[in-house]
Amino acid sequence: SAIPRSVPWWVYREYALAGSGRWVVFLALLLTFLLAECGFISLDTWLAQWADDTFHKSGDWYIQRFAALTGLYFALQATRSFALATFVTAASQALHRRLIQQLFKLPLN
Repeated sequence: SAIPRSVPWWVYREYALAGSGRWVVFLALLLTFLLAECGFISLDTWLAQWADDTFHKSGDWYIQRFAALTGLYFALQATRSFALATFVTAASQALHRRLIQQLFKLPLN
């Protein structure tokens, strides 16, 4: 039976560069993931502060801030999803194009 092996790091590097063309674009994609997670954590934190009535304010005050955080979170998630879809589409197109070019260079014997 075959022993499962890990994927070499150069494969990840090629995929990252195929999807973005430059490292700065790939790092920006990772930043969108980080910001979306920070948005999710901020919602959880706000709910905990609301439940404890940390700021001793009215319910409307907490709801307004929660609504604003929720809107920000959805915007971050939409940005992340669009960035990821754009990245994976560009990566698959670039890798497919490279594959086809290599196939055309093979001898016909």
